[in-house]
Amino acid sequence: MMLKYDASLCTGCRICEQACMQAHYHGDESDMSRIKITSIWPAEEAAAVCRQCPKPHCVEACPTGAIEQVDGIIKIDPEKCTQCYECFAACPFQAQVLDRAGYPAFCDTCDGAYQCAQVCSAKALKVGGHTSKSGVIFGGGMSPLKRGGK
Repeated sequence: MMLKYDASLCTGCRICEQACMQAHYHGDESDMSRIKITSIWPAEEAAAVCRQCPKPHCVEACPTGAIEQVDGIIKIDPEKCTQCYECFAACPFQAQVLDRAGYPAFCDTCDGAYQCAQVCSAKALKVGGHTSKSGVIFGGGMSPLKRGGK
């Protein structure tokens, strides 16, 4: 299953960020959410999070083979990663989240539980959807984030 995001429904409450931090760091790392909500008023909120594309552009773009998709989940091998961020440039959703060591941090779906989507009372984050020929998720008003806010 894939994560969908509808910016028009997002209130910017950031409860999804808190749920992610709790799921992965038990609240001990206040800035380590794998989903980041940004707000540039008056524009809509934007979510930076890996959507687990079935044909991930990040995997194809990685020149060292550090990124792979295992059982539908994007994973990174820090020993192979050179921090070139070609994966970020290739992502149609601008999923540009780093861990503290500077490596790309990908959503692991909370082992299929998608904690961020479960706590989103505005229903801006949902699980499901389908893909276009390019592997980009669409459906139900969900669309990829646009580069440069356009």
